[in-house]
Amino acid sequence: MDVEVIYNIRRIRKIRGMTIEELAKRAEVSSGQISDIENGKHHATVPFICRLAIALRVQAEKLYIYRRKK
Repeated sequence: MDVEVIYNIRRIRKIRGMTIEELAKRAEVSSGQISDIENGKHHATVPFICRLAIALRVQAEKLYIYRRKK
């Protein structure tokens, strides 16, 4: 069974009322990196996800959605 990882970053970021720039500043990463991950252009490393999770005040696993590939 193949599984794909989808990032839940954009949804949580918007719930928190944050722009990409605000999240980037809080997480001390570039807004371009966040944008690329939110748009599926790149995969995030675990340390990167942890930085975003801390900045968003959620558990890291909340930033992932797993589903079977079609």
